[in-house]
Amino acid sequence: MHRQTIMAASLSVMALVALAGHASAQTANDDPTSGILSLDPAQGPQRFDMSITAGGDIDADDLGRDCAGDISDAPSLRLRYGSGGDTLRIIATSNTDTSLVIQTPAGDWLCNDDAMGGLDPIISLSSPAAGDYAIWVGRVSSFWGSGDAEPVELTLLDIDGDAATRRYLPTPATLELSAGFQPSEIGIHVTAN
Repeated sequence: MHRQTIMAASLSVMALVALAGHASAQTANDDPTSGILSLDPAQGPQRFDMSITAGGDIDADDLGRDCAGDISDAPSLRLRYGSGGDTLRIIATSNTDTSLVIQTPAGDWLCNDDAMGGLDPIISLSSPAAGDYAIWVGRVSSFWGSGDAEPVELTLLDIDGDAATRRYLPTPATLELSAGFQPSEIGIHVTAN
């Protein structure tokens, strides 16, 4: 009986260590799979749209309340955000059930699975802190697809919180890509005027 108790305690400790290692795999320091985006609120209202791939083999549930879906070790995108912003809104739109997982400059985890009665996640921050935001887009349900990573439209809005979102057209921003980034291609929508 004593041997079974020690064995059970050892398994419990191993499980806790595995969970701790699992959650700590996501850090803002990992190279993002889709690059680094810099947004400066001093430039006025901005919108940036890009196509990325959601999913991975890490369960985001272990990261905190409202965290869901399968995410990659590395963030999908790193946002370098300037000071003085009013509202930062991050939206993932796709034909599948996706989630957002964000690590703030302070190291806090923010998550959303479904927003506004749909399957698309939205995270909105009032008076967001300046610094680096690591953003993961997760795939929530494998029954929506083949189990592979899913294409997602990621939208970042730096806006006046009282204004209607649709009034902001895409504006210039800087996206840095490292040599050998994955996936090997990225789609960016632009508006000419």
